[in-house]
Amino acid sequence: MCCEKNLEFHRIIALNILDKYTDIEAYFKGIPADGIPSFIGKKFTLYLTDNTNNFELVVIGNREVFVHFNDPSGLMDSTLRMSHPNVVAKFESIYEELQYKRLHRVYDFSSKGDRVVTVGSTNVTIIGVLGLDVDAELRMIRGLFL
Repeated sequence: MCCEKNLEFHRIIALNILDKYTDIEAYFKGIPADGIPSFIGKKFTLYLTDNTNNFELVVIGNREVFVHFNDPSGLMDSTLRMSHPNVVAKFESIYEELQYKRLHRVYDFSSKGDRVVTVGSTNVTIIGVLGLDVDAELRMIRGLFL
C-alpha cells in the first residue's frame, strides 16, 4: 500500500460511497492482518470532498497517476494506471484544480498540528495527523459520508 521513503502521495476521496471508508481507515490504521502499515508519518496528503465525480485521482510523486473509476452500480469499477512523465504532468494539473473543490477535510500524515493555507480567497485548514486521536477522527469522517 505504501510507500517509498521520499515519494509523496496525494489522494482525493469523494465522500459519496461508504465503501471508501475502508480505504480511509487503512490510511490511518493500516491493515495489521495483512501486514500493511498505516500512512502516519509518511509523505501523504488526503483530501476529503463531496465533489462526486465518478472517478478519483491518486498522484504518486511525479511518477505515477491512478484514476479510480467508481460506478455505483458496480458495472464499471476499474483503475487506470499511467506512468509516462508527460501524462503524469497533465494529470497533476487536473489534480491541482480538483483538490480544493467542495472540500471537507485535508490531512497531512507527515506533520503534527494544524496549519492554514490560502487557496484563492479561501483559507484551508490542513490537519496534521501525528498526535491526532485517530479513533475520534475516523468516527467523525464516517459521519461525513453522504
